[in-house]
Amino acid sequence: MLEEFANKFGKDNILAYSLSPGVVETNMNLSMPLQERVALGLLNEDGSKSDNPHWKTVSEGTAT
Repeated sequence: MLEEFANKFGKDNILAYSLSPGVVETNMNLSMPLQERVALGLLNEDGSKSDNPHWKTVSEGTAT
């Protein structure tokens, strides 16, 4: 999507940047099956939060 934006508006010298704040603790991943979250390293097999990657609070994520 960012590349599409750049192609469309780059000729007008409008730039776009994107970054990932990391893993932010929200309820957005609740629709993802448990096994998928485990496979991504977000949760442990018992459903508890994994220590890796480091979870960020919403405040930490928005401060990125």
